[in-house]
Amino acid sequence: MCEIGKSACDGRLREGERGGRNYDTNSNQQHRKQSEGSTKKWSLIQTGSSNKDEKMTSSYNFSTSAPDDVILETIDTKGVITLNRPKVLNSLNLSMIRKIHPQLTAWENEPLTTMVIIKGAGDKAFCAGGDIRAVTEAGKVGDRLSQDFFKEEYMLNNKIGTYEIPYVALIDGITMGGGVGLSVHGMFRVATERTLFAMPETAIGLFPDVGGGYFLPRLGGKLGVYLALSGFRLKGRDVLKAGVATHFVQSDKLADLEKSLLAMENARAHDIGEILDKYQSMSTDIPDTDFVLEPHIEEIDRLFNGDTVEEIVHNLKMEGSEWAKKQLDTLSKMSPTSMKITLRQILEAETMTLQDVLVMEYRLSQHCVEDHDFYEGVRALLITIDLNRAQDEECEGYMKPLYCYECQTSSDDPNYCSDPFNATMLAQNVSICEGHCVKWVRQPRPGEMTYVRTCSTRLNLKLMINIVCIEESRPSSGLLCFCKEPRCNSSAKMQLSVLAFICAFIVILREKT
Repeated sequence: MCEIGKSACDGRLREGERGGRNYDTNSNQQHRKQSEGSTKKWSLIQTGSSNKDEKMTSSYNFSTSAPDDVILETIDTKGVITLNRPKVLNSLNLSMIRKIHPQLTAWENEPLTTMVIIKGAGDKAFCAGGDIRAVTEAGKVGDRLSQDFFKEEYMLNNKIGTYEIPYVALIDGITMGGGVGLSVHGMFRVATERTLFAMPETAIGLFPDVGGGYFLPRLGGKLGVYLALSGFRLKGRDVLKAGVATHFVQSDKLADLEKSLLAMENARAHDIGEILDKYQSMSTDIPDTDFVLEPHIEEIDRLFNGDTVEEIVHNLKMEGSEWAKKQLDTLSKMSPTSMKITLRQILEAETMTLQDVLVMEYRLSQHCVEDHDFYEGVRALLITIDLNRAQDEECEGYMKPLYCYECQTSSDDPNYCSDPFNATMLAQNVSICEGHCVKWVRQPRPGEMTYVRTCSTRLNLKLMINIVCIEESRPSSGLLCFCKEPRCNSSAKMQLSVLAFICAFIVILREKT
């Protein structure tokens, strides 16, 4: 067994004070101040259990954009954002991100703006996640969308987390993945009896991103680790009791709550909190029960207290209880690589700022979209794979800086250009390497060969285009080719497939010789 916490994938807990089981307004204020400066199982575990849990689904929905996918309104001195894609559970796409982010900036720069409210259209979802189908399709051909979506989404998450104006998220209905990023970093998060919260990314070869590395370890104990690895779903009041939400209000009172908020003349954070408290106290029609995980909190804190996934699995096996067996059965359905990455992400992020966490998560996202597990996970949700495939060296590779073939150097080289997504970029909304690095990609991993470093050909417009071809270890991928010239435009990219064919032909000739 590989031991992430004892080798290259070191993910040991760092010392430092941690709050209780509540990711609250204080933690948001803290990182604001810092900013100013198929049905098969993954064969990870052989449990012998015959119980079949509900098939876990991705937090991402697959859909396209539309002109009215998000509604932005200014009502008196308040801004209102409505995610307007109810037919696809208000899933988040790049078009919506590019509308919301500048509007938040405009409201923040307007001295009269006193509050921003964000909600989802319909009664089924606040936001069920991001548009990953487009990302997977783009990633297969080396398109920039796999960079742009995550980069701009994380920049929006950072804007919300460092927002100076009171931000109220009405998370009524399904709230997963990208929807969590739009809400959990805000000052106020209002759950209802219809709220369904989860971070199930490990089921599709990803990790709990959108700042998950920041808020999950701050839920207290090992609850965040448990939620991240298992994708456990919290519902209704449990979202509040876990510390994800700050308030609970019945869904039939949301319309009145919104009217009360919009009617406020001087919407200071303290006054907003009092109104939310008032509506929470009025929400008595929904029975209040004990936290769904309360009977297992001690087990969670003890059994999920490990530096490696193997250690956690061992703890669960040794425990032997019915609950522990159920957790083993759940974990057996997840990507082993994703679980290892996720655990390290959470352990390392315990003492990091939100900005630094998002920088780390961008790097992880770019490695993930080049990985076999991600495409197979999106395609079939669950596939058979062995833990031995998730080696320490592979996990370590996810944490390495990205490689710019335009620079011909690693992205952490201070002599040329820094990482394509960093704290400065988050704050200034600019790319440090703009004009230099068209495609940031991971370095070839063990078992892969870079057959052709640069392969040049002249196009119709006599434009010299250099591309890089990497033969992937995954059987279905063949050659991945990336345009490496900053002059590449859409016309040139249309002929990328031709260039890929040329590179493939060169590879065949080399193999014959």
